[in-house]
Amino acid sequence: MNIFKEIKKLQSQSEGKKGEIHPFTVVKKEKRNLKKYIYFLLFLTLVLYGFIFYTEFFNKKQISAKKKEKFITEINISEISKNVKSSVEKTVNKFDIPEVNTVESLFKKGYEAYKKGNFTEALYYIKLILSKKDYIPAIILKAKIFEKEGLHDRARTILEEAYYKYPEDKDIILSLGEIYEKEGALIVARDMYKILSDKGYIEGTLHLAKVYEKLGENKKALILYKKLYKDPNIPESIKEEVEKKIILLGK
Repeated sequence: MNIFKEIKKLQSQSEGKKGEIHPFTVVKKEKRNLKKYIYFLLFLTLVLYGFIFYTEFFNKKQISAKKKEKFITEINISEISKNVKSSVEKTVNKFDIPEVNTVESLFKKGYEAYKKGNFTEALYYIKLILSKKDYIPAIILKAKIFEKEGLHDRARTILEEAYYKYPEDKDIILSLGEIYEKEGALIVARDMYKILSDKGYIEGTLHLAKVYEKLGENKKALILYKKLYKDPNIPESIKEEVEKKIILLGK
């Protein structure tokens, strides 16, 4: 809508009527009508532009609200979830929750049963442990139980299988050497103890020296006892025993 075109149109119409009416009358009347029409057009234009502005503003506000809602739904929910999870984990970590069925707790129960002579109960706990993992203390305890029951072959087989899987484990080697020694297989026992002695283990050297005594090789035994006596890490209880052996064999 062009206001200026309408004004010009009105002006041209008024000029056509000037000849019929007194000039002063026409001018006053036309001026009054023209002002009213101009004001009306201005008002109508303002209303129209106001309506357009309000419509655009309302639409933008709605779009912005939808975008904000979508952002909250898609982004903030995942962020809140992460924050809640992190907060829960931190809170839980502050408490010491005892693990009832850990391997260590099961072994402790099994070992207590073994000391009381309840071998069936001890084997029950050992079975639970070994179903979880190869726990070497449990394997050795299992062999000791069978040995206590007089099943030496079974005990030896358990340790031999363990040695095949873990040939570097000193506790398995020592336990296996002790079984061979009890069975009278001194040469095999000697070889097992020698593995430990060569690695610097005091227990292995002490057992090896004793096997040498049983084999009648006292000179070799004496050398090992003297070596042990000079070891700064030897416990006092073992040191007293070694000292006696040196005195006896040194005569």
